[in-house]
Amino acid sequence: MNEIKDYCKIDYSEERYDTVLELLNEHMTASIKLWLSRDITIGSYDEEFDIDYRQQTVFLHQYPVNGIVGLTHGGILLTEDKDFYLYPNTGVIKIIPHGTGGSKVSSKDYWFEGLKKVEIKYQAGYEEIPEAIKQATLKLVHREFYDREVDDIEKINIGSYKQERAKLADGMPMGVYTLLHPYRRQFR
Repeated sequence: MNEIKDYCKIDYSEERYDTVLELLNEHMTASIKLWLSRDITIGSYDEEFDIDYRQQTVFLHQYPVNGIVGLTHGGILLTEDKDFYLYPNTGVIKIIPHGTGGSKVSSKDYWFEGLKKVEIKYQAGYEEIPEAIKQATLKLVHREFYDREVDDIEKINIGSYKQERAKLADGMPMGVYTLLHPYRRQFR
């Protein structure tokens, strides 16, 4: 709470805003997870994938991946680095082709086509939340705390007083977008 109060320039001994700040912190953290389309805290996950024709790659919803607990392909248990590659920072899993090379293509070069053909149990998330994500959360809490009554007004002109809110980039204030964008999957 002290970090939030510091950022919002509120005295530590001032307790009347604690509940509001805690709620805003929870809400902004949830908003960031939603915007990133993933949970960023450590957790265990189970996913099943429907496979299209000649698909070689699956994209886990949660990352960074800390470890694969089990991966089955059409009911067969596969081994990491023998049957598939894991790219832990992006949550990408690619099947290792077993074809004979040249122009001959083997059915083992692709995931089996069909519904729920690949099942993966894994652990993912940050052991320590990156500073950029913490900073983005603080910025959003500050913005919402001080601009609670403003909503989505872009410009305010009252007499000689003029204020313009920062432009949004993909639903986030530009400064927050810049901090979070590197943590958002760039492809799906």
